[in-house]
Amino acid sequence: MTHGTGGRLRIAVLVLLGAAYALAAHWFTSRPGLAEYGAILSVAPWLAVGAALAWQSSHRLLAVLASAAALVALYLARGVLVENFVWVYFVQHAGTFLALAVAFGRTLAVSREPLCTRLARVVHGGMSDELARYTRQVTVAWTIFFVAMCVVSTALFVFAPIAAWSLFANLLTPALVAAMFGVEYLIRLRVLPRLEHRGLIESVRVFWSAPPTDAAPGESR
Repeated sequence: MTHGTGGRLRIAVLVLLGAAYALAAHWFTSRPGLAEYGAILSVAPWLAVGAALAWQSSHRLLAVLASAAALVALYLARGVLVENFVWVYFVQHAGTFLALAVAFGRTLAVSREPLCTRLARVVHGGMSDELARYTRQVTVAWTIFFVAMCVVSTALFVFAPIAAWSLFANLLTPALVAAMFGVEYLIRLRVLPRLEHRGLIESVRVFWSAPPTDAAPGESR
């Protein structure tokens, strides 16, 4: 199996796991009788990440003991968790988009390089004025998108039935994010027809493998 095939296989597995998680989360959230399963699922990703970090920690024993203590605390508070597990999902969803909005929006300051511009400069090995203008606009568009997602998520969670919020958060969100990527790609093909267009996965790989010093020259820290 080649490195490229292995990478695509891992991505496919992650996509399938993400889809299964989203479907299960919607199913458990929209059916009050399955609250216990919903509560377990809501904290499962955090427990998995915590366990992985603990195992890789340089202070493994201490980290594992801390993880075990957190697991015991969750078990003792299971009644509260079952009654309020939808809040865990809400914080995960709205909080993620709020964090993304801040991460993208703060790079639009005059003294900083827009995040999409930084990505494009590393991926393409340079930056023309035309590409710089376009990628700044893309950064603005993604920032607005993330803010809108956070606002809609909050509004539905507060004012709509929980099943409606769950439909938006767990099922519609991946489709909307994919649609945003697709629309941006089509616009890029039209606005920058001579640009070498790389796939999303390849672009992210090139960006993360680039030396830190290449990330944003001249950007104030």
